[in-house]
Amino acid sequence: MREGNHQRIRAGLGFALASLGASSCVQLGLSRDTQLEPVSAQQLAALRPGEADLREALERLGPPLLAWELPDHGVALAWGWSRTGGWQVMVSIPITDQGGALSADYASEDSNLRGAVLFFDRDWQLTTVRQGRLRELRDASRPRPDTPVDD
Repeated sequence: MREGNHQRIRAGLGFALASLGASSCVQLGLSRDTQLEPVSAQQLAALRPGEADLREALERLGPPLLAWELPDHGVALAWGWSRTGGWQVMVSIPITDQGGALSADYASEDSNLRGAVLFFDRDWQLTTVRQGRLRELRDASRPRPDTPVDD
């Protein structure tokens, strides 16, 4: 190939990329959100298993976010909070003159409902305090249905 052809090809590619860049859309986003406030470590430390009861827990922590019955007829109460944050990149490139577009996006979001779960026995005495992701704590404390055994 001659040097003139290389220059025309480069010019054509440059024009195509410039046209694509001028007609495409790139969006960037950053978000942060907080829902509810975490229970303080001091409040939780003051609630000692075997000593505290349901009344004291409610007085110190206020109303729970979730409650469920335990297999031993006790109850679990959960206080939760959420902090999310992340960034997002979206790119849209037109591919037809009828309005069609090729688009892609990527999002990095860290969203977890974290919290504290207090477990009480049937006499409303505090037995255990756990902290972590509420879904995991709740799933771990719920009874699993019996699985039928095939003969």
